[in-house]
Amino acid sequence: MKSSKKALAFALAAAMVVTAFPVTNAEAASTAKLSTTKVTVAAGTAKKQTKSIKVTTPSTWKSVKVKVSSSNKKVATVKASGKTVKVTAVKKGSAKVTVKVTAKKGNKKVSKTLTAKAAVINAGLKFTTESAKVTVGEETKLAVKVCPSTANVTYKSADDAIATVAADGTVKGVKAGEVKIIATSDYGKTVETTVTVTDDAATKIDSVAATSVKTLEVKFDGKVKDSATGKFKVTRAGTEVTMTAKWADDSKSAILTSESSLQAGTYTVAYGEMTGTVVVEAQKATKINILTTKVGLGVNLGSQQRVYYT
Repeated sequence: MKSSKKALAFALAAAMVVTAFPVTNAEAASTAKLSTTKVTVAAGTAKKQTKSIKVTTPSTWKSVKVKVSSSNKKVATVKASGKTVKVTAVKKGSAKVTVKVTAKKGNKKVSKTLTAKAAVINAGLKFTTESAKVTVGEETKLAVKVCPSTANVTYKSADDAIATVAADGTVKGVKAGEVKIIATSDYGKTVETTVTVTDDAATKIDSVAATSVKTLEVKFDGKVKDSATGKFKVTRAGTEVTMTAKWADDSKSAILTSESSLQAGTYTVAYGEMTGTVVVEAQKATKINILTTKVGLGVNLGSQQRVYYT
């Protein structure tokens, strides 16, 4: 009886010792498994993305060998390196990856066939904004969206005399003008965007006034640097009005003259990025001059009286 109790106590103690130590995943695994059954890789004209699938096997399996194949090598190729399966994109599409695992378990041979799906997408690259603006001497950073996220992007300015661009996409204005900024990923994708550089962004139109029936005076809050070559654009009700400009000596104001009298309405004056408006009212007589002549009786007065409107 006592010996039975001792045997039972020993068995319980042994069980407690065994459960006190955690079992590893490899030991707990009863068969071979893949780390994932789906993988997405990107293909580009210059670079093809590769992703790995890990193979795990029970610790009791020895001399493990892994063989792999792709159902469509024109879409994705596969290669085994130890217990790692490398899937490489070729072109857009899908392919079935077959992984055959063989090993020895004691004196027996064991095998397991596993499958995964490879989806190949086209690499992508685009600017998140269609265009950007920057003033001379200032900087702005351009952002792009890439696929895959691991893609490396390089930038280039079409004209460094207008704007330069750094390796991280930061654009610095050099002189007024428009310039193309080109982004290229190492997956062979190239996109471009337009950057506008201005050197008078700090200046704005202070006022626009009708100074006569044919002229408008435009005043700026500072000196306009390109007043010698810049052009005004005047519109009324969506129609452009031809006017000639004469700048003041200080380049802070200009007189715009029309060949004909200005019609009533709202005029919009644009100069580069700057705009201003003025409402021109219908022209009215400011005074009436009546000239009369003394005549004798019997003379037609109406023929001698004239009324002048000015």
